[in-house]
Amino acid sequence: MAEAQVLADGTGTLRSLVEWLAQHAHVDQTQAALTRGESVTWDGAVGSACALGLAALTRRLDSGLLIVCPTAIRLESLAEDLESLVDEPLSCFPAWENAIGQRLVYDDVYADRLRTLNRLLAEPAQPLVLTSVHAWLQPTPVPEAIRANSLRLSTGQQLEVNEVSRWLVQHGFQHVSGVELPGEFAVRGGIVDLFAPAWDDPVRMEWFDEQVESIRRFDVGTQRTIETLESADVTVLPSGGDDPMRASQVRSQLTAFLPPGTCVVFMEPDVVRQEAQKLLAEKDHETLASFESTCAAVADWPRLDLAALASSPHPTSVRLPLGSVEQFQGDAKEVRTQLDKSCTDSTVTLL
Repeated sequence: MAEAQVLADGTGTLRSLVEWLAQHAHVDQTQAALTRGESVTWDGAVGSACALGLAALTRRLDSGLLIVCPTAIRLESLAEDLESLVDEPLSCFPAWENAIGQRLVYDDVYADRLRTLNRLLAEPAQPLVLTSVHAWLQPTPVPEAIRANSLRLSTGQQLEVNEVSRWLVQHGFQHVSGVELPGEFAVRGGIVDLFAPAWDDPVRMEWFDEQVESIRRFDVGTQRTIETLESADVTVLPSGGDDPMRASQVRSQLTAFLPPGTCVVFMEPDVVRQEAQKLLAEKDHETLASFESTCAAVADWPRLDLAALASSPHPTSVRLPLGSVEQFQGDAKEVRTQLDKSCTDSTVTLL
């Protein structure tokens, strides 16, 4: 008879389950194939089982993961599941959903996209990035444009306040009496308040003579210090026409910011392709790269397809020892009874 465990809490127990799964033979098989640069299919991958499997895989791979979801809703759901399962910092790269002329530097999407690109440039090893196929096909600035439009401010740095103010104005910041929104800065003597587009909160920098003495992140409502920093990186891209992320006429894509050999994961690859075809059929498709060319750019990278029912599985195809409880009905005790009847000689963990 199956031993069914009903576990109410989550985080610690889930991480133990991830550790167990990371040592499973099917994950061994997946890791070995991906390390050889091959493509793998996980068949029968549904619901939260996908996040558990991917979290286990991150513990075995030496490369990072780029996870491409068919929709923004699926992206948000998977990100929520993964956040409690992985140790690595998780970056979400969303799509512009509005028209080009309606995109603003203080838009949350702009901030998330720029924050992810900055992180990939600063921490290129083993990234963990989630995106939608829409965002994956949308253009980005080239990496060189982001580096050229970034300014690092550090405590102890010799730098005049006027130099910082001049740089901020040249890059489109608004000089205000008090910062409230991304894209604003304020100067009061030897104090500069700055709210960069990719930040969640503004910072306050204090000068002593021509030296940066302190940098503190603060709450814009209460003005209280949240955190003391050693440095702060400011990146803002000059607008190109109506597109706030067009720093130059040369455009790139998200994959240009990833190290070669990153594992590309497609959540329901058939649906991803269908969504891409729908997007490219719309009237503003000229802003998107083709699905074929985007896939071709990573053709030599290892690939993992997750599907509930794989239509064209790769030669290496595995089914993880995970399943959905949607087939079971009732409260936890009733589900446990059903599991005891349907499983034999197994330990079943119910979360």
